[in-house]
Amino acid sequence: MRSPALVPFLLGLLLAGTAGADAAGESAASPEAAIRNLSEGLYLKKTVQAEQAAVRAQNPSDFGLELRPRASDDDAGLGLRIYLPTRWSQAKLREQLDWVAQSEKLRVDALEGQALWAVTRDFCTYRLLRKQLDLYAEELAFLEPLLGQADQRVRQSQLAVPNRAQLYDLYLGLLNDREKVETEWIDVQRDLHQALGSQADLEAFAAIRPAALPTRAELDELLRQALDNRADYRRLAAEAQALEAAADLARAEDGFHLKYIQPAYSSDFESGEDTWSLSAAFVLPWGGRNPDVAALREKRKQSDFAMALQRRIVKERLQALLQAAAAFREQQARRDRLVPPLVDQLTRDLEQMNGAPFDRLRDQLQIRGRLLDTALQAAVAESQQERLAVDFAEELGRLQP
Repeated sequence: MRSPALVPFLLGLLLAGTAGADAAGESAASPEAAIRNLSEGLYLKKTVQAEQAAVRAQNPSDFGLELRPRASDDDAGLGLRIYLPTRWSQAKLREQLDWVAQSEKLRVDALEGQALWAVTRDFCTYRLLRKQLDLYAEELAFLEPLLGQADQRVRQSQLAVPNRAQLYDLYLGLLNDREKVETEWIDVQRDLHQALGSQADLEAFAAIRPAALPTRAELDELLRQALDNRADYRRLAAEAQALEAAADLARAEDGFHLKYIQPAYSSDFESGEDTWSLSAAFVLPWGGRNPDVAALREKRKQSDFAMALQRRIVKERLQALLQAAAAFREQQARRDRLVPPLVDQLTRDLEQMNGAPFDRLRDQLQIRGRLLDTALQAAVAESQQERLAVDFAEELGRLQP
């Protein structure tokens, strides 16, 4: 069995062909490209030629020559060992290499996918916090000129100090709320720059949103899509195929075949006789006793079990997401039915209250505060919808349909 000798090669072979094509097809201004540029795949791509050369040097399936001189007090000899290639096993060996290399590439794809989902969720938070900052800024901009007017009215004894204090208290509360949101926003920006690079254009990346929630979908169809697209599941399938190819290779190596031949010449110092000889080495069949075949067969059973378990886990998660999506749509429909009419009426009332006496400002600010809470909650609901869409995308193994 040759699979242990293949380990150094796998890292290099990983991105020999497919990764270059994938990178060429990606936009440079995308989170996927930024993540790939900082991932393990970049190192693997740069080591392809060296690792392939190392495996070729260790490959026992090529012709080989070995000069075997010998000398003693009585005689001297020289042998030339000629190793014969086992070319009949090269096809299975290449197949095993291809499958294991594909498994390694999918391992890196899965790691990059995990980073992409984390970044995509961070962008959901990024957009939510930015929207909340805009809402707070709008409300603070409305209150700022009122503070000056309140100061002037207190000096003119036209407004009680407690009323001005309530206005300042409201303004300070909004400042504190905005500061909390801004602190979170800075933290999210830090995490995104760490994942995508310090020069990443976060505003451009934030415009890339996940696909919308599926409106109607059959669970079996979603499961099929997930298993076709998910790198982690495809890696399990590739590992199973690699084990199958390795078992075929091990069974093939059990066959009877000639390993090497060795012509030799020797000279006896005492008798002066010269002797020519020819020897050979044969590999005898193991039959059904090869432990490699049994071990690989057992590993294949474990691999099949892992694939079945993964299918069940993915199906359960998709079922839970479909239920959550249905509940979210019901909540959103109820909100769309009840909230907009109330917001419209309060907005019209505010317009009619413009120019009202300053001592009636408290009523106006109370209404504006309720509208602000409603807008903040709407932003949270939109972000929750985006996060649920990201959860779907992760289970389906793709960010866009």
